Amino acid sequence: MNEVPARAQVLVVDDQPELLELLHLELSNEGWDTHVASDGGEALEILKTTNVDLVLSDIQMPKMSGLELLEKVKTHSPDTEVILMTGFARLETAVEAVNLGAHSYIQKPFHAVDVLSAARRALERQALIREREELFAKLQTANQELHEANREIIETRDRLLWAERRRTLADVMGRLRHELNNLAMSITSAAGCARRALDRGQARDVRRDLDTMEDLALQIARLLAQIEESPDVESVDYVQGHTMMGLGVVPAAPIPSTGRGVLESEGAESNLAPEAMTKRGG
Repeated sequence: MNEVPARAQVLVVDDQPELLELLHLELSNEGWDTHVASDGGEALEILKTTNVDLVLSDIQMPKMSGLELLEKVKTHSPDTEVILMTGFARLETAVEAVNLGAHSYIQKPFHAVDVLSAARRALERQALIREREELFAKLQTANQELHEANREIIETRDRLLWAERRRTLADVMGRLRHELNNLAMSITSAAGCARRALDRGQARDVRRDLDTMEDLALQIARLLAQIEESPDVESVDYVQGHTMMGLGVVPAAPIPSTGRGVLESEGAESNLAPEAMTKRGG
C-alpha cells in the first residue's frame, strides 16, 4: 500500500467554527498541514496559493454549497481529493457527489476516527495515482529512448548495407572491366595478326583471325547482356552479409590467348583462340 505523504496539505471547509477547530486539531495531529475555511469562497482563495492534496467540505453552506465547491476544485485541480460531509444525507446527493468526482461521502454526526480513516484512504489513493502517473511518464520516456536507439540502429544498418552493396557492385564491375579489357586486347592482337597475314597474302590466316575476332565479339556481347540484366544496387538482396546478385559470380569465360608469340617474329603464326580455329576448321 502506498504511504500517505508526510506533509500532506489538507483543507477543511465548514461554516461551524467548533467543527473546524476539532478537525484542524485531529488532522494536524496526523502530521498533515491543515488549513481551514468557513465558506467556499475562502476555500478557493486558499486553493489559489496552496497545492492542496485533500479537501474535506460540508455540503450545506451559505454562498456556495459543497457540491459547487467540489466542481470548482476538480476544475482547478483534478488531482485533489475531496470528501464531502453532511448532516442531511440523501441518496441523490451522494450519487451526484460521486459523479462530480468526490472520493467519499461522510454523514454527520461522525467520530473523528471515521474522518481520519476516510482522509487516509483518500490520500493513499492519491499517492497511488501519482505514482502510476510517474511510472507511466518514465515508461513513455524509456519507450521514446528505445525508439530513438532503434532508429539509430536501423540507420546504421542501412548505411552498412549500402556500403556493402557499393563494395559488392564495385567488385563485380571491376571484374567485368577486367574481362572486357582482356577481350579488347585479344581483338586488337587478332586484328594485328590479320593485318600482317593480309600483307603476306595469306588469306587462310586472315579468315582464321577474323573468326577469332567474331568469337571475341560474341563474348563481349554476352558480358554486356549480363550487365544489362543485372539488378541495380538498390535491389541487391543480402543473406548473412553475402550478396545474392546473379552477377556476383561471373563465370570466367575462356579468353583466347592474347597474342602469345604473335609478336615474337613477323612470320610466326597466330596462336589466338585455338578453340575458334578448331571449330571453324581453320
